[in-house]
Amino acid sequence: MEFKDLHRDVISRGLCTACGSCVGICPTKGTSMAYIDHEPEPMLEGLCNDCSLCYEICPGKDIPFPAMEKLVFGRQKQPVKEPLGIYRACLAGYATDEKLRSSGASGGIASALLVYALEQGLINRALVGEMGGDVPWHTKPLVASNREDVLRAAKTKSQVVYTNALIGEALKKDAKVGLVGLGCHIHALRKLQLKYPSHRISKSIPFTLGLFCYSNYYTLATELLILERTGIKSLDEVAKVEYRIGKPHGNLRVTGKDGQVYTIQGGETHTFFRSFRRDRCAMCIDWCNELSDIALGDYWGAAIDGKDMKLGWSTIIVRTDVGERLLRDAEAKGYIVTFPTDASYLVLTGGFYLKKHTNVYNIMKRQHSNYPTPDFGRPLSIEPIKREITFDFQKAPHLRWLSELMHST
Repeated sequence: MEFKDLHRDVISRGLCTACGSCVGICPTKGTSMAYIDHEPEPMLEGLCNDCSLCYEICPGKDIPFPAMEKLVFGRQKQPVKEPLGIYRACLAGYATDEKLRSSGASGGIASALLVYALEQGLINRALVGEMGGDVPWHTKPLVASNREDVLRAAKTKSQVVYTNALIGEALKKDAKVGLVGLGCHIHALRKLQLKYPSHRISKSIPFTLGLFCYSNYYTLATELLILERTGIKSLDEVAKVEYRIGKPHGNLRVTGKDGQVYTIQGGETHTFFRSFRRDRCAMCIDWCNELSDIALGDYWGAAIDGKDMKLGWSTIIVRTDVGERLLRDAEAKGYIVTFPTDASYLVLTGGFYLKKHTNVYNIMKRQHSNYPTPDFGRPLSIEPIKREITFDFQKAPHLRWLSELMHST
């Protein structure tokens, strides 16, 4: 299989996730990511040696969940009984370092675990994503090697980040690399480990931190918000773009080259971005990163007695022995604090509903009309789940801002 086959079966059919794995795995370095119609897309610019690696590990066309679950956990999940995937524990927690905690999207757990792993020598580098570069409102992958790099990568990016494009570069000089990614980034790695267990990348990533993912949004959404809702007249005037600033979470902050700062409220950005959801994201069924070692997201559970819940908190789903050991050791060293919590609240959230209900139905309807869809290795079905209509804000006062947001838009 050559790159042209990947282009024919995945990219040209709208199945590319833009994870960057085909670029990062290419032994000839003949592929790269380029922005086409405002979106990053893999392109062949050099030699293709017909090695099949890019085709075989691509998470766009097929994601063999049963086989990968058996690889990671030793068994397949029971879809009805384990709607959140296989896991060992569900916790709430935060980074003890106030800078890491306040800089993160929620509780800074991902940042704290990376800093711990780097400082303790468990990894030499970490694959993450950041905003900026030549195009300030674009995302780009980053190979982090210290605390400062990790801080650069903190917070949500409401666009796709082709993180895996740098996976080959990160592994230079026999490095050990921690991978932070969305479901599609982790799927590509697990496919590589499944099909090519002796590949150097398969053996050189000690752990994966998987981020919960509601969706990625087209870059055009950010561009339009900047031009329509700020005083900036041309994108050339943009110096910096930041997502999820302040409360309610989700404010978009844009800084112009003249130093002027503009803030677009979270209610408006949420509504606008959702109308620009990437089409491939409408075919994803993995919300809480079911194949990662540790999955991380916002905390939506009940308040922890005696704790200030207005500060940043993370939901932590520990899935593997590797993840459990990493989390336990980081807490023992004082990098993080965690508390047991009930995972059942997660099925009440919009992210779960979108991925396990809406997107499943989208896929089924697409298949009925013979549209291209990914193959997940198991039959798709929608199982009704009894759910509360609203959160009990007496039990979860830290979420009151969400109620205010919902009633203000």
